[in-house]
Amino acid sequence: MMNYKKIKTLFLDVGNTLISMDFNWISEKLFELGIPCDPGAIQRAEAAARPGLSAKIHESGNDPGFNTRAFFFSNLLENLPMEARMTVESIEPMAQRLIIDLFPEGSALGLWSHVLPGTHEALERFQAMGFPMHVISNSDGTVEKQLIQTRLRSFFGEVIDSWVVKVEKPDPRIFEMALEMAGCNAEDALYVGDIYHVDILGAQSAGMQAVLLDPYSDWGDIPCERVQNLTALVGRFLEE
Repeated sequence: MMNYKKIKTLFLDVGNTLISMDFNWISEKLFELGIPCDPGAIQRAEAAARPGLSAKIHESGNDPGFNTRAFFFSNLLENLPMEARMTVESIEPMAQRLIIDLFPEGSALGLWSHVLPGTHEALERFQAMGFPMHVISNSDGTVEKQLIQTRLRSFFGEVIDSWVVKVEKPDPRIFEMALEMAGCNAEDALYVGDIYHVDILGAQSAGMQAVLLDPYSDWGDIPCERVQNLTALVGRFLEE
């Protein structure tokens, strides 16, 4: 197990770490497309889709032809409950339709808009423990706005958006940039994220410690430190 006593600075992802997608909106769009599905079931399917997305990102490497959004939404649809599933032939066009509806003008700002339960409280606890906190996110240039709109911006010092710095996770350079901007050493820093091959391996390649958020134990025997959510991570620090 990780030695949490050594950690002096926290870096966090945004999507599925601080903020979730608007599953009610996705449910409404699916209903309009003839697929009735409860928001809770979509949320569960989204989490179940993460390991497959992670593996595909790792497999694709730097392939410029790989469409992360298209693959992710196709994988999400495949993980819906049996009664909501569609034919194999309809999954890809349905995913493309969702992307058009959920990303107006290509922006993720409206979709990623719900603060995950317990986030404010966990960040307040980390703040009270004296941890400087910063953000590293693969985004489309809107992560600063997302944090402001969800009233989370005040918890963080540096906010590193991949679109702004022109480097994406898992490239270690984005983590190294963040460490330099925050003025801290890699061995004293912990990164928290939700995609193993992007967040965990990326942070580790820059010399940082890393924790994977795994709310439903979907990741099998992936070799890394895991917690269910930020509240559970607070507990890990309190145990030390």
